[in-house]
Amino acid sequence: MSSPTQIWTCSAFLPAYGCGGWACVRRSQGQLTGAAGGERNTTPRRLALAGLAAGLRGLAPSGEPAANGPVDIRTTSPEL
Repeated sequence: MSSPTQIWTCSAFLPAYGCGGWACVRRSQGQLTGAAGGERNTTPRRLALAGLAAGLRGLAPSGEPAANGPVDIRTTSPEL
């Protein structure tokens, strides 16, 4: 059995300016990948979901033979 895919996410929001950023790191099958981004005129929830979506992007759907197995998600975002 392979080890679970691990995803870490973090987001930050500046209410005074209505903008913020997000980042994610994923460890899958021994390889690390990551992504980061930011948005203007957004909300804390949207930023948190953008980071999570980026971390999940590219994983095989659970019904496919090449499925990644269990996914362990860790986040600093209380919105998730």
